[in-house]
Amino acid sequence: MTEEAHSAALPAPAGIEPGMEHVRELTDVDELRVISDPRRWAIHSLLIRYELSVTEIAERIGEPRKRLYHHIKELERVRLIRVTRTEQRFGITEKFYRATSEWLDISPALMHLPASSEEVQAATNWYVNLLHMTAANLRRAISLDPRVIGNELFWASYNGIRMSPERAAELARRLAELHEEFVTDEPAYSGEPYQGISLTLVMLPLPPRQPADERASAPQDRSPPK
Repeated sequence: MTEEAHSAALPAPAGIEPGMEHVRELTDVDELRVISDPRRWAIHSLLIRYELSVTEIAERIGEPRKRLYHHIKELERVRLIRVTRTEQRFGITEKFYRATSEWLDISPALMHLPASSEEVQAATNWYVNLLHMTAANLRRAISLDPRVIGNELFWASYNGIRMSPERAAELARRLAELHEEFVTDEPAYSGEPYQGISLTLVMLPLPPRQPADERASAPQDRSPPK
């Protein structure tokens, strides 16, 4: 499931509404469970940029409209989206929705709980969903045109890097600055033509590995298998 799953036409981005939060901090399990669903993630992503009805959302993400009402209600229940206006269409009152914030983030307080807690498990699912959405966008882009891999705008890398704590902090700072410049502070672009970009940044500090000499000297269980 990806918000780019269908080629239905969309209006220009609606811009940021007055009163829309810049960052919404997710603080409990219920919120995390709601947004971790891939369909709800795709719906919320669209509604950050556009004011849409359920019919328009269904056309955009390639899902039957009836399947989306439950997801819309759940997003509205935890105040991740809201009704902005209603419109009469063919004798039916249709609601239009927008997201209540530009960005979502997880409260750091949740991550101080035990790893087995519901809160941490839900937060983990939220982060993993970011990677699933990236994988879905990658598969779709290649299926539409394999030459995307050779495009000058395509860039992918996976690295396990060993560096000093100071260099690691510098890398994190510079990535954050680039993200702020090109994503967080980038004004909405409504011109034509435009270039859509899927960008995923994950910097993960890994636990220190045990040195080889310590591993070699560590006691080993040599008892026969039971």
